[in-house]
Amino acid sequence: MIDKSKVIIRPETPSEYEKVNDIIYKAFSEQHGNGIGNYIMEHFINERQKETFIPELSLVAVLLSEKLPFMKRTSLPKMVKIHN
Repeated sequence: MIDKSKVIIRPETPSEYEKVNDIIYKAFSEQHGNGIGNYIMEHFINERQKETFIPELSLVAVLLSEKLPFMKRTSLPKMVKIHN
């Protein structure tokens, strides 16, 4: 069991993207195969490039010196104004 008092949740930094990508790939490929792992990892990479990407919502959990990504939506759809 993880001691929650030793966990810090914060936005990921660009210097952590590669490590987070690797963790995402490993998490999904081990359970669902390499193709799915690669697909999900590419999805996260692409989301970071979108105009709707909100870095403050792309979180990592830090436990001592280990980083564990939270699965999260990293962008919001563009809002469309509807006229009557």
